[in-house]
Amino acid sequence: LIAQQQWDIVQDVRKHKKRTPKQMEEPNMFSGLVYCADCKKTMVLHRAHTMKASYNNFKCYTYNKRGKDVCSAHYLKEQDLVKIVLDDLRRVTHFARQKELNAAIPVKETRLEKLKASAANVEAFIEKAKRYTDIPELTPELLRLFIERIEIGERSERYSRTAEQDIRIVYRDVGVMDSVEPVESDEQEIEELTEQAESGQKTA
Repeated sequence: LIAQQQWDIVQDVRKHKKRTPKQMEEPNMFSGLVYCADCKKTMVLHRAHTMKASYNNFKCYTYNKRGKDVCSAHYLKEQDLVKIVLDDLRRVTHFARQKELNAAIPVKETRLEKLKASAANVEAFIEKAKRYTDIPELTPELLRLFIERIEIGERSERYSRTAEQDIRIVYRDVGVMDSVEPVESDEQEIEELTEQAESGQKTA
């Protein structure tokens, strides 16, 4: 299974690896993974040999093609996205290895039937996480091994570079992961549902 996953990932990376001008450096590692949270179209990476790498940025495809009356820019620097995704990937894989993954799944998603159906997926994610105890940098292979898609929201104050911006990372097998600090009133519900799901798995 792991060998097949690796093969699929390599093929996916090759599919999204576009030829870049000689002046450019690496191809866009996020190709095919980053989407606008509002119009759901892809986010386009803007860069040029005349522009410093620190200015490389993502903008909504719809905004570029049809203008601000249809969608907004959802501007985000590439280097900021790399840091956000790398930090979150380290966080999620760490808690997966500690088997605290269920506590990070959003409470609204932790219903008994969903837990039963996703138990195998959670275990698959944990097994992948065990193989990566140290993640020094992002690579196209790692992105596609763990992440299904990334959705970029607009800033709370449009055109402000300092306003809060929502980034939604959807992981393969387990979906969107919440903060690992669950609200106290919901913790008991999660534990009860998890125990019921595990009990159901044993008797199935």
